Amino acid sequence: MGSTFGVGRQAPTFTLPATDGGTVSLSDYRGDWLPVLVFFVADDPRTLARLTAFSAAAEALWGLRGQLVGVAVAEPEDLRRVEESSGGLSFPLLSDADGRVSRSYSAFGGPGSEATPLAVVVDRSGKIVWSGRDDQATPMAVIAAFRDVVR
Repeated sequence: MGSTFGVGRQAPTFTLPATDGGTVSLSDYRGDWLPVLVFFVADDPRTLARLTAFSAAAEALWGLRGQLVGVAVAEPEDLRRVEESSGGLSFPLLSDADGRVSRSYSAFGGPGSEATPLAVVVDRSGKIVWSGRDDQATPMAVIAAFRDVVR
């Protein structure tokens, strides 16, 4: 499967199950909110701190019409445990159990490869306007990039 990921390209579309039992589609945000997709590794020991930091930063994004959306290659029940361990998050966690969506965004290379944190900002038309990996995928970096994008 070839990747269609990259700044300036259309964001790969998806509909994934959320921890609340519903589903979330990228198209749910088209035209109004700018989604900030945060790809993470559910069983990484650093994940809880990373997601909690993003949850605390969510209000700054909301003021700019941004909506965080967490995506992980994990089953919904595993993500519910992550959510419960965090004490609750201010954004939805989505289950990409087969890894199809994560691969389409190049969040990892495939079976056996290491996943790394990735954040992606998608504009109102569905185009990728920013992405950051590893140290660039922090809440502060995402907020700074988001402010530049919405100017």
